Amino acid sequence: MRESSATAFTIVGAGACTREELRLAMSVAPGLVAADGGAARITSEGLQATSVIGDFDSLPRSLLPSLGDTRLQQVGEQDTTDFDKCVRMTEVDLLVGVGVLSPALDHALAALHVLLKYRWRKIILLRKPDICMLCPPELTLRLPADERVSLFPMAEVQGLSKGLAWPIDGIDFSPHTRVGTSNRVSTGPVRLRFSSPGMLMILSDKFLEIVAKALSQTCMWPPEEPD
Repeated sequence: MRESSATAFTIVGAGACTREELRLAMSVAPGLVAADGGAARITSEGLQATSVIGDFDSLPRSLLPSLGDTRLQQVGEQDTTDFDKCVRMTEVDLLVGVGVLSPALDHALAALHVLLKYRWRKIILLRKPDICMLCPPELTLRLPADERVSLFPMAEVQGLSKGLAWPIDGIDFSPHTRVGTSNRVSTGPVRLRFSSPGMLMILSDKFLEIVAKALSQTCMWPPEEPD
């Protein structure tokens, strides 16, 4: 079963997630989906997930009676993470992931991989004090001057920019040669264009609402064509 009754959902993973992070995510993505053991974090806040998705290896057995069969969506395969399963099975306009970037580094890297794997989806990852997303082909953000804008390529990619202190025009970005961390806003709106999917953007979490609104006004990348 695929969840499609709301336009924006927060996916709560089993990693570290504070009450402040959860509330902030829900301010732009009010629906709730638990990635396996993330159901315990949702329950501890007196909230209820629409769906609990995963292989259930970290789901506390004590929660099963209160969750009920209708909300449990067990996916037994071990080839993908629970966060990946939630993205795959939750078809809404916007997803915000919390508790997926910590504490284990391998899980954090896997969550970043999901952003590129589902390049046609609008997904924001939140771990205070930052948010992270895959940049769409074109993006305009109205950010205050001197704010940090970090760009990190997950693949070879080129881009154009306006409004950054250090323009990215003509730079061949690649995870093994050139990255763009700690750029900053100069003046006016930041306008970005990219040649291909692969560029991650990291900003302060105080701009979550701005980013969510900007993503709602643009298109992501088309799905990869099958061989």
